[in-house]
Amino acid sequence: PVGRAILRCAEAGDGAPRVATSLSNHPGAGIEGVVEHRRYRIGTFAFCGGLAGPVSDMAEPGRGSAVALVRDGEWLAWFELGENLRADAATLVQRLVTLGKRVHLLSGDSPAAVDRVAATPGIANLRAAADPDAERAYGERLQSAGALVATGGDGGNDAPVPAQADVLIATGHGAGLAQTRDDAV
Repeated sequence: PVGRAILRCAEAGDGAPRVATSLSNHPGAGIEGVVEHRRYRIGTFAFCGGLAGPVSDMAEPGRGSAVALVRDGEWLAWFELGENLRADAATLVQRLVTLGKRVHLLSGDSPAAVDRVAATPGIANLRAAADPDAERAYGERLQSAGALVATGGDGGNDAPVPAQADVLIATGHGAGLAQTRDDAV
């Protein structure tokens, strides 16, 4: 959904389609490719800074998840993405706790974004700014301590996490690939 929204913004310019080549995915960081002989990156500020240099006049947002767009040494834009919790999220978390389950929130999002999301349902175990490998390692530590680990996510960049989870749950609006490999949607 985020990619489609960004594409609509790009098409609103001159309406001409753009084709990216030499695409490479960097899990937990972003995507890089070449458009009209110029290298672009979209992803985290740290990842994009590797191509564009230090952030100059663009201040990284603090409340939401930030995605930056750069081109060969030039900062073009950043997008602040917000999360909307389902109305029954707090009820679900409370029910899981009542059943004796520990609920953890691991995310690649900023600490402010994770705190905001976790504050509503009252999740106490938080980890923000975690790349997919850190999320996978976190799950492995829980399993090593004897826990049965169930993961849920949109499948956007979660590939290493389900590889080690005991139960996989994909969100209904998430990536189609996650929905085909997970145990529940």
